[in-house]
Amino acid sequence: MVLRRREFLRLAGTAGLGAAGLLAGACNATATVPDAIPAPPRVHRVGYLTVGMAPASGSLTEHFSVAFPGLAEGLRDLGYIEGENLAYEARFANNNDELLPQLATDLVGTNPSVILGATNASVRSAKGATATIPIVMMGSSVDPVADGFVASIAVPGGNVTGTANVGPDVEVKRLEQLKAAVEGVSRVALFGWSDNQGADWGVAATRNIELLRAPITTSSMIEDVFRSLLSEQPDGLVVIQRAVVSGRFADQIAGLAAAARLPAIAPWRRFVEAGGLLAYEARTSDAYREVARYVDRILRGESPARMPVETPRSFDLIVNRRTARAFALELPASFLAQADFIID
Repeated sequence: MVLRRREFLRLAGTAGLGAAGLLAGACNATATVPDAIPAPPRVHRVGYLTVGMAPASGSLTEHFSVAFPGLAEGLRDLGYIEGENLAYEARFANNNDELLPQLATDLVGTNPSVILGATNASVRSAKGATATIPIVMMGSSVDPVADGFVASIAVPGGNVTGTANVGPDVEVKRLEQLKAAVEGVSRVALFGWSDNQGADWGVAATRNIELLRAPITTSSMIEDVFRSLLSEQPDGLVVIQRAVVSGRFADQIAGLAAAARLPAIAPWRRFVEAGGLLAYEARTSDAYREVARYVDRILRGESPARMPVETPRSFDLIVNRRTARAFALELPASFLAQADFIID
């Protein structure tokens, strides 16, 4: 068959368009690909160093929920979930302070993004092991400047920041609370005294109170020092929170005070629950939520050197009226009216 030139061009053009259409269709088909698989979330490594006992079982989140109320919840609210985008590297000294320096070195070797220091000794050991990894204090230090952790509260200046236990003036407040609760107190032992407290104890002179200083440099001294100060016949006791006299000794000190029928005030609710008379305690759930915020800010790139140390803003006064009755003490109604919690 002979085709005219015009017909040939028409047929060829139609065939070409068909081929082009098929080619375009093929291109469109290959351009449509399945959705990309999302990358796994970045896992943030958080170190935790403590002189305390390792939990028998469970996750660190469960441990924190009990030991540091508010911390785990605060991290969760900020989007950090253990096992998903958060992993802990924990080191426990199991109540042996001497192990902390080596444990701190081991922990630093895992290269966490931030280290949580549960006690003064933990912070000190972590700071001795690294000058670059950020360290967050968890409220154990009464005076982080005197302890050598930070240059100042407003501008820490190094790799340590976090929450402090309100500063030395809170110890004076505890003395005032004891005086308000127990009329006639005149000789008060400062149990756990340290020369670098920095508190203005001049208030004692205005209240006609003689202060007996009972320094403790190791936790093994607690019982011996307590029995020694009894020979000085104090009629009241203010427990000074230091690294060696922390909340883990609350039961022991409460037992000693109860056996001596000595009115005492301490920084921990647990002290009162164990039979001590009074506690004036920072609201730790607020403080531990603040620790979570420090962790978040550091993981987002902020420098601890420029993050001011935070101090608790609120406190609870806790009274054990059963202990008062056992001591034959009549607590003033005006004092009881100020209590946040009363054990009766």
